[in-house]
Amino acid sequence: MVKGITRRIVEIKETGSGYFERAIFFVRMDAPQNLTESTLTKEASHIIDRFCNDLKFDRNTKKYKALDILKLMAAAVGGALAAFIILKFAIML
Repeated sequence: MVKGITRRIVEIKETGSGYFERAIFFVRMDAPQNLTESTLTKEASHIIDRFCNDLKFDRNTKKYKALDILKLMAAAVGGALAAFIILKFAIML
């Protein structure tokens, strides 16, 4: 189904990421109509930079990143499973 709505988009072809080839941003309908292409492109590039920086893991800052969070979650699930098994067998005895 094709809808008759015109949307402004910004396409970034060089994301600087080894994983993503390009990024497409849909400009909000309530954004001012007089925004230049340059302004929109700079904002889109800023968002991409911020996103890519968030994906990088920096051990020196001790910040929890996605990989650390997954490791913590896996350890918590493993600990809960071990506690469950121990309690299950303790009740049987």
